[in-house]
Amino acid sequence: MAKREIPLKNYVYLVLIVFLTLGILYYLYLWSIEYKSEVNGESVISNLLQLINYNEVEDYIVENDNVCLYVSNNNTELKEFATSFKNLIEKYNLKRKILYLDITNNVSDNKYNIGDAYLTGVPKFIYFIDGKLASSYDINYENYKIANIENYLRSIGVIEND
Repeated sequence: MAKREIPLKNYVYLVLIVFLTLGILYYLYLWSIEYKSEVNGESVISNLLQLINYNEVEDYIVENDNVCLYVSNNNTELKEFATSFKNLIEKYNLKRKILYLDITNNVSDNKYNIGDAYLTGVPKFIYFIDGKLASSYDINYENYKIANIENYLRSIGVIEND
């Protein structure tokens, strides 16, 4: 019996099919993760910033000198803002500089106490120095403008000036 030779193009086709299949599987995997987060109501921000529990916030503020909190809930109106804010976080590498406090399940009527501060409304940035409220910024006040948020984060030193 003569040995049959397999053409090189068959191997090329096999490699292409394997890579195409792996690419499609990876895309479906990413899509399923996004779908699950959408169904569960998770914010895009919760995957970027360090999440802190409402019950642990006061201890964290006391133990650390400067603390910047992003306080929000899983309101569907914030989806577009969350995408813009995600871009700002990635642009300035703020993942370790801002904590995310999700108050969806802990607060009624958007009224909450953090440390010695009584606050209302979300979304909001809250900045503490030495355990005391130094400033807060209501994101809704400026109609969710990313440029204004960037300026605020610069003013408190979270984003370093160039």
